[in-house]
Amino acid sequence: MRLKRFRPSPATVIASFALMVALSGVGYAAVVLPANSVGTRQLRNNSVVSSKVADHSLLLRDFGFGQIPRGPRGSIGPAGAAGPAGPTGPAGPTGPAGSISGTLPSGQTLRGSYMIQNTAGAANDLGAAGVSFGVQLSAAPTAHFIKLGDAPPSECSGNVTSPAAAPGHLCIYEGADGNVKAGRGVADPVTSNGGPGGSARTWGFGVAVRSNAAGDFYSSGSWAVTAS
Repeated sequence: MRLKRFRPSPATVIASFALMVALSGVGYAAVVLPANSVGTRQLRNNSVVSSKVADHSLLLRDFGFGQIPRGPRGSIGPAGAAGPAGPTGPAGPTGPAGSISGTLPSGQTLRGSYMIQNTAGAANDLGAAGVSFGVQLSAAPTAHFIKLGDAPPSECSGNVTSPAAAPGHLCIYEGADGNVKAGRGVADPVTSNGGPGGSARTWGFGVAVRSNAAGDFYSSGSWAVTAS
């Protein structure tokens, strides 16, 4: 008995080919589908999973606003140990004649004021005031008392509002007076001896005036001393 050869029908062949395509899945689609033919509309939800995405292949622009959470703020580490001390800097500049360290440098000038006010019971009552330089002079200055209205000597080139004195000299400028005798002037602050030709000390001086009559009397002004 001869067996009849089986020949599949065309429908069977087409069905078998379709089954092969279905079973081959992505491999066939990658060969047959043209490039850039698969988009968002062709993909089902959740069809692309994290296991199919290569690490570090996505950029910040691939994510929407707010999808990447902000990390915690970093903390500031402890301060490091202090470094070694630097070298001592150079000394700062000093004035032309140096700095004051107890004795007034040569050529430096001090300025100030004095005031004497008193009420006399009779003529010839005394009024006096003492003035301290605040620093020592290397030598006692030659004192000059310029009464109100008198011309100053050459060693005293200033005035009551801008007192000045040549090196080694003390210049006292009277700016106001009332009911005082003409014999007023510099007084030694130790012995109280005063009047025209009175002396000063290396650290200060005095001014002495006497009333011309009973009643209020006064003398006031400014002074300048320059170290020799």
